[in-house]
Amino acid sequence: NTLSLMSLPKRVVIVGYGPVGHILLEHLVEGTEVALEITVICEEPRLAYNRVAMTSYFQHRSPEELAMASLEWLEEKNVQLIFARATCIKRAQKRVVYEGANVSGEMEYDELVLATGSSPFVPPLAGLKTSTPGIFVYRTI
Repeated sequence: NTLSLMSLPKRVVIVGYGPVGHILLEHLVEGTEVALEITVICEEPRLAYNRVAMTSYFQHRSPEELAMASLEWLEEKNVQLIFARATCIKRAQKRVVYEGANVSGEMEYDELVLATGSSPFVPPLAGLKTSTPGIFVYRTI
């Protein structure tokens, strides 16, 4: 099932690298003949991983066992990965500003995809907050 991306410009920036961001990335690099420059801006300090299987993390404590890809795969597909947080989108200039622990900058895009995920749901019950002792939510490793 080949994607038709002839109208897609060359520079694609994906903000967010969770499962949805990774599946999009797979479709872009494997489902088109069009040469794209793809950059992924990932706020978490690790590659995309299977959040559905996160419970198993407590058994093996290995993020690699949950990883959906490897650095080698990204390199092979010519995908630039930046571990940083997108801090500003300049829509008129088609630029994204990012800042991380060891990197900061600004880059141009032709197409921008926001794949930033979601937050865990905490039911609206009296006295139930993530700051309440003994209450934990997990969505990230």
